[in-house]
Amino acid sequence: MIADRLRRPNFHLPGIVARMVGGEAAQEIVLRGARVLPKRLAGAGFRFNNATIESVFSEIFAHVG
Repeated sequence: MIADRLRRPNFHLPGIVARMVGGEAAQEIVLRGARVLPKRLAGAGFRFNNATIESVFSEIFAHVG
């Protein structure tokens, strides 16, 4: 999505390359990602303007010519 909007190349990183460069942890982080929840902020009553990363990038790119 980001690469498309910025008209930049988009490539997929094979798991074996991630493992060779950074080990098992790199493969987990790069290829599977992490689900991160802002429990403390939500518990304190903080409200985000955008609920998803996609909506954040859509808003940013709406202002990029």
